[in-house]
Formats: sequence, structure tokens, C-alpha cells
Amino acid sequence: MQGDGNFTGCGEKIPVFTVFRNNLLRKTVQQLIEACPCLASCGEADLPQEMVQQIENSPIKPKVVLWDIFSPEADTAFIPHMKAYYPDIHVLCVSGHYQDDLIHQALAAGASGYLLKDEISVDLLPKAIQDVTRDSVFISPNAQALLDGESMNNR
Repeated sequence: MQGDGNFTGCGEKIPVFTVFRNNLLRKTVQQLIEACPCLASCGEADLPQEMVQQIENSPIKPKVVLWDIFSPEADTAFIPHMKAYYPDIHVLCVSGHYQDDLIHQALAAGASGYLLKDEISVDLLPKAIQDVTRDSVFISPNAQALLDGESMNNR
């Protein structure tokens, strides 16, 4: 789908797979992906285990997985397993948890970025996805503020 997005000169679309337990949020994110000329949805699932099965059976592999950190301990523990099977796929964690330790945990597990759910927008989502595909770590502004606050407290 072509659009009037902020990204010009997009070459090949970035294939994105979404893993969200919340169906409404997953559909909203899918619509944002479809609205961006640089992104293409290549699948969606409720659970990480479903994602692995779908990726395995799909001819188009995602470059980015948007992963809803719904159950922090279980979901972040699954990231290294997914990265072991698919080391070239970037994991961008999406979370409603405002916890600096969870941001550290997700990144240490192998995530390429962390985006808070209330910051998902038509502008920030494509930027986050493009940043992680360029091997940059993406931290959304409010998540970065949490980390900065932690740093200031530790001085």
C-alpha cells in the first residue's frame, strides 16, 4: 500500500511479524504497519510458540518481530530461544510495563528495542522498526526517560 508517510525513498518493504495477546491492539498495530509504505505485515500470532510455527512454515521471514511483553518473565525468557533459531530477526518488545528493570531484562535477553504501548503511533512505530533493522537499539522516549531516571538515581 502506498501512502503519504514520512519515509521517502523506501526500497524494499520491511516484513514485520506481530505477537500480541490483545486482539484489538494487534489489529491496530497491523493497520499502522499497512499504512506505512516502508513496512509489510508477514504474519501475526497470539503467543510466541505460534509465531515460531508460522515463521517456520512461511516463505517470507520477518526482519522484525513486534513482541508484546504481556507476561514479562515468560516472554523475555523466550527471546533467546527465538534468537537462537532466527538470529537475523530483530525483536522489538512492546510493553505496557513501566519498569526500568524489564527494559534491561528484554535487552539483555536479545531484544533490539523497547517501545511502550502508549507510545505506538504512525510516526514512532516505523521509526522504531527501521532503527532496529539498521542494527540500532531503539528505546521509546518514555522508556528512555525511565532509564535516565534510574541513571540519575544511581549517581
